Amino acid sequence: MAKTKGPLFSYNAWGDLGKALRYQGRGGTNYVKKLNNKPATASPAQLSWRKHYKNVWNSWDDLSPIIKWGWAYLADLLGYWSARHLYFFYTI
Repeated sequence: MAKTKGPLFSYNAWGDLGKALRYQGRGGTNYVKKLNNKPATASPAQLSWRKHYKNVWNSWDDLSPIIKWGWAYLADLLGYWSARHLYFFYTI
């Protein structure tokens, strides 16, 4: 339950009011925000892209060592910190 130092909905309140509102103060600023009680649901398009990204990311393991070396060499030339990331960004 929200604890108040003044009237309800005042700037001095803090905590949760049931499962609907949260009173918070941060950095000298007090605010109230609505709590989101719905579970996050992804659209079919989001799920499709996530699957695509996962497949591309995991396809790195199937590459031959010489191909990985080529990506590592290119990553070094371009200043990337990881050959796998460079491969991922260029194959998406």
